[in-house]
Amino acid sequence: MIVCGIASSVSTWRAAYIFLCILWALFTAHAVWAVPNVENFDRAPLRERLGALRRFDYVGTVLTIFGTGMFTAGLTLGPDDGWSRAHVVALLVVGVVLLVVFVFWERAYPTPLMPPEIWRDRNFSLVIVTILLGMMAFTASGFWVAYYMQSVQQLPTIIVAVHLLPMAVAGLIWNVIAGHILHKVNNTLIMIGGSLCFLAASLLLSFMRQDSNYFAFIFPALILNVAGADFNFNVANMYVMSSLPPHQQSLAGGIFNVVIRLSSTAVMGITTAVFSSVELTPAGMADPMLKYTRTFQACVALAGASVLFAPFIRLGTQGNAPKGVVAGSEKSELVAADDVQGGPQEKEKALR
Repeated sequence: MIVCGIASSVSTWRAAYIFLCILWALFTAHAVWAVPNVENFDRAPLRERLGALRRFDYVGTVLTIFGTGMFTAGLTLGPDDGWSRAHVVALLVVGVVLLVVFVFWERAYPTPLMPPEIWRDRNFSLVIVTILLGMMAFTASGFWVAYYMQSVQQLPTIIVAVHLLPMAVAGLIWNVIAGHILHKVNNTLIMIGGSLCFLAASLLLSFMRQDSNYFAFIFPALILNVAGADFNFNVANMYVMSSLPPHQQSLAGGIFNVVIRLSSTAVMGITTAVFSSVELTPAGMADPMLKYTRTFQACVALAGASVLFAPFIRLGTQGNAPKGVVAGSEKSELVAADDVQGGPQEKEKALR
């Protein structure tokens, strides 16, 4: 974050993306060398792998990408070009139609991209909806608070990066805390707590004014936003990897990540529409802060909806060994040791 801020200050905004390209290229090269070539299953024959590619749901992929993209583009262009303009209406209508067709296609295709059966797991569906709404608030509030510091407070890029740095530091701390409490605290309570953190962060930003103190509003909002993301992500990932059947884990994990990414795209279109609509009103022109307040209030609505869904999730603790596993393994070791003929030394070797 700091390096990107320095790069943008020294050169242009493109310099930050060039730096990120170099950074990810280095990570890719390191992964090729460092990640072990370990497979849980025997490699299938080449013909079978090519058959899997032929069965891949390309139509569903195209419907999802174009449906989400066109709908988001319509939301973004509407406030400036006018909601009644033909191209805006066309983008919105076609985008919604493509998404509806995607739902029916997934029900009919033999190997769908997103099998409808996965949503029959009540907890999985509620976890996805809860974290989706929360992350929409997280993504939008993070973007607009940075834009606010640049456009309203007129802060240099490097100073904005420094002001956002607490998010990275807090993320490390909250992840450690989440790892220590997942197997001790009811995970439904953690999900509720994470959703409340999203809501509190958005509320703080919605009450902020042009001359508000950074440490009174933005700083705690950043800390709370990261807490919500880390708590909810940890619970969701643990549920996908430990509670669902093995044959559904990779599928559920893929759906989880795709839904989060698509929701981030959609929420930027929604909040941009809110921002642009208020900006063009007389009140918005008179008060430069009003359009930001309305976008943060949209984040409050999303985070509030996340809080409403969270209590219906039914999760216990996760990440701990089931009761009786450890005791049972110790008991079997003792029985095996008793079966060993000989003196104490032989039995001690058996226990080892």
